[in-house]
Amino acid sequence: MITERDLSEALGNAEVGKRLRLTFYDARAENAALSLRSVVALNSADVIRFEDWTAPVAVLCAAREGVWDRGKRTFFVTIGPELPSFGRTQFEMIMLGCLEKIEAVA
Repeated sequence: MITERDLSEALGNAEVGKRLRLTFYDARAENAALSLRSVVALNSADVIRFEDWTAPVAVLCAAREGVWDRGKRTFFVTIGPELPSFGRTQFEMIMLGCLEKIEAVA
């Protein structure tokens, strides 16, 4: 489970293009479907960008089926240009609800 401190450290100044590795919780949790759909919406709104174009599909499938395809729960994203207009606080609340681990990647 990530903490606000983990999230703040990984995001830093949250500059556009910053690369992050996100590890999601098991998709069977009670609130997982809504949280995972919210992450896909963030991708669609250009708040984050999944590096692999199949990743949003995998996240939606996990939300629908309650299980990760081949156990893959870790994805790479970059911070998109719409994060400032979306708001860091709202972004953090969504991430706190669905991530097991977040790391900044060089």
